[in-house]
Amino acid sequence: MPELERKKTGGLTALGALCLVLGGVALITVVWAFLQPEVIRHQAERYGAPDLLAGFGMIAAYVDASVNLILAGTLFVAGIGLLMLKRWGRTLALWYAWPRIAWSFVSAIFALVGPYSAQPDAEALRGIRPEYREAMQHSFSANALTLIVGGLILSTLFAVILICLLSRQSYKDNLS
Repeated sequence: MPELERKKTGGLTALGALCLVLGGVALITVVWAFLQPEVIRHQAERYGAPDLLAGFGMIAAYVDASVNLILAGTLFVAGIGLLMLKRWGRTLALWYAWPRIAWSFVSAIFALVGPYSAQPDAEALRGIRPEYREAMQHSFSANALTLIVGGLILSTLFAVILICLLSRQSYKDNLS
């Protein structure tokens, strides 16, 4: 009687666990992304500072958070599917990866020229308490850097790795 060929699923299990963890972390950070514009607005009102996220900036911040919520949820559920060695897990992971790559570039554009890159000019900050003025100037630069490193480089790299690994026949064959 021929021995049954044993499936090698270690790579899929690790990939599924990574998708689950990264999706979970992304879901947590999306909560902050939804709260951040209101925190900035509250601080601006409190210190009499200019509201740099008014109008388009506020809309862009919420659109970015909404898209990232959908992508994070998709990645989280894909991780569950990959851990269960299901084909739909692979499908969801790929459905996450391609839009993630595209949205990473949109997020980077927001970081460079959109609401997150807004820098208050010295005149607008005149009369504001010095500790808030300094914090405000640094926080916008930090947001732009975070979006570029996290949004463009790391998430795009992970999405490309997902596409490459899940396109391999050996990974496809181990899914039911």
